[in-house]
Amino acid sequence: MTTPEATGSDSEHIDPWAPPPLLPRHRLGSGNALWALGKQIDELGGEWTYNVFVPRTINFHQPAAPPLFYEPFGSFERLALEAYLVECAYEVCRPGEEGTLALAIEVFPSFFSTTDGVVVPPEPGETSIGRHTVSVIAVRGDTIYFQHAWSRWGANGMGTLSRSYFERYTRECWLFRRSDRGPLASTAERLLESDEPRHFPRLWRSPRRIEAVGNLRPGLTATWYECWSLQDESPAWVLTLRLGGVRVGISVIHYPIAELAQITDLFVWPPYRRQGYGSAMERIIRKRSRQLRCERLEAYVWDADVVKYPERPEKFLLSRGYGVERLPEGQAAMIGRSRIGGSARTGPILKRADA
Repeated sequence: MTTPEATGSDSEHIDPWAPPPLLPRHRLGSGNALWALGKQIDELGGEWTYNVFVPRTINFHQPAAPPLFYEPFGSFERLALEAYLVECAYEVCRPGEEGTLALAIEVFPSFFSTTDGVVVPPEPGETSIGRHTVSVIAVRGDTIYFQHAWSRWGANGMGTLSRSYFERYTRECWLFRRSDRGPLASTAERLLESDEPRHFPRLWRSPRRIEAVGNLRPGLTATWYECWSLQDESPAWVLTLRLGGVRVGISVIHYPIAELAQITDLFVWPPYRRQGYGSAMERIIRKRSRQLRCERLEAYVWDADVVKYPERPEKFLLSRGYGVERLPEGQAAMIGRSRIGGSARTGPILKRADA
């Protein structure tokens, strides 16, 4: 098995046991089904939804299943590595174990008129008509192969775009897959370097830690799920908060360097907002990060979360003691920064009723 980095720009290289580049895939669901899930909670109206709403919604619709791990990625090199692992897992693992790579790209009128599925840069004066989401299925050299829900577009819904198009016109990039599948610190290198397909499923399904959080009020449970970020090459965890049988909140946390913890998502299911669950998860994250001797805590807010209610994320971060910085136009809209020792607030939601 040869990694994308080893192939260089040789777009003709195809791994001997990998599927053909333009083989349609069946992932977590059809494009239309995933779109419908996202629309349940985005509160945006219209047809468009942001990719980040899809794993959030799946996590709440499947409370008995391991939660999805999801993270954004920005560079073409990381996309190629993730696509390589997803492609290998699709080939040798059970359906649904490989995960999804979703891109939201800026598209132009020529996108809809192509007959061969090749996405080309806009002509001078060609105006953007908005974003379109596609699922990456392979990267060969500097070419990205993708599919979407329109079976009559391109080659049976399949298409390609160049690295330069990706770097200039991609607006949102997300990986999401089951938290009990994928690379870990102990397996990532072996997954990328293994030449034996028969070893891949065992490494992909390697057991990982699941840790319960104590000292919560009756009926409320919190659980940590161990993951690994290929984007940062660092430990990552998914935190779920449950009230009875319902997941009321979910968060994804990265530990890219020894002294830093990063909250890359903190989401509360809409009916359970303004009841303290978001603050409860932030306190749990802060406590764990302090135990890991982290000194700083960062919290990212994505562009999807400031479209309808731009003031809410900032108000929440300020209430938890963060300094907030608004970011230039991009996938991340703002970042909150806090010292781990700061805003060490406690509240009844984290204590037993008899404490």
